[in-house]
Amino acid sequence: MAITLARRQHEDRMLLLKQVREDWWQVHRAVRSNRPEAVIWRLQRLERTRCMHALTLPELLVASGSIR
Repeated sequence: MAITLARRQHEDRMLLLKQVREDWWQVHRAVRSNRPEAVIWRLQRLERTRCMHALTLPELLVASGSIR
């Protein structure tokens, strides 16, 4: 039972980090395309994710591999 929960948590964390990485690149694309509403929406999404997992934004971005 504990192994199943640990595996599921790991899979959830990997999915989360993949989504953060994609959102970060979408923010960059929206900035280049001069779409402020898309930038705000993506940043709000990142903020909700950050709050849900009790991480700072830099910790979240580094963990996802978005920045180094």
